[in-house]
Amino acid sequence: PDGQALRAFRKRRGYSITEFARIVRIEAASTVDRWERGDRDVTGPASILIEMMQAGELPKRYLAVVAKPAA
Repeated sequence: PDGQALRAFRKRRGYSITEFARIVRIEAASTVDRWERGDRDVTGPASILIEMMQAGELPKRYLAVVAKPAA
């Protein structure tokens, strides 16, 4: 996905850059920021996870890393 589309997708889902980085198993949230600015292409396993997420096919265990505890 291009940077603007990725940012729009992340925001629609309600994830911060840090949360999104955790979901796609990227250590540095700054990498996601660079993707969104178009400074760096999304490659490797992260690109596959993002595609799966956009298609609604990402296993729930990936999203569990950002699950909010019940109040």
